[in-house]
Amino acid sequence: MRTPSTPNARRRTWTDSSRNSWNTNWCSMNRIAVSIADMMPVIEEKLAAGGEATITVKGTSMSPFFVDGKTRVTLKKPTESLKKYDVILYETDNGTITLHRIVGRKGEYFRTEGDGLRFGEVVASRSVKAVVSSFQNEDRITASDDPQYLRRVRLWHVFRPFRRMLLWWWRRRCKTS
Repeated sequence: MRTPSTPNARRRTWTDSSRNSWNTNWCSMNRIAVSIADMMPVIEEKLAAGGEATITVKGTSMSPFFVDGKTRVTLKKPTESLKKYDVILYETDNGTITLHRIVGRKGEYFRTEGDGLRFGEVVASRSVKAVVSSFQNEDRITASDDPQYLRRVRLWHVFRPFRRMLLWWWRRRCKTS
């Protein structure tokens, strides 16, 4: 390859579109989509050691608060003091890993519900694998105990009868922007 004789020619070499496309392809080749079920042993080990794990949300059951493929949640080990409106990661009876919000508690069982769903399910406390400590939408990181966030969550649950209509409007608005 010929060496450029002027500094400007050298700069053009570094900003060459073929180099940029190679860099983009190389970066995308290093991304691997892994099932959360396959990663659970690693996540549980990290949480048991007192660490945190960050995953990207997949699915629309937690919209409008968590957006499919865009929201990243930070998980920590669950404590005994899980309360209403905490978001938990749990394993269902059929082995599916699910991220939903606690909307009620009775003894050792939680009633959970996705923010974008109309029906919930009952989960045993032994099935809870992690609790969300914070989440990131775009560039904004929000703690799960942030008062403003909790106010919006409570309001969303007050409007439960109108969720279907509100979600229709929200999803339609997101498609146009």
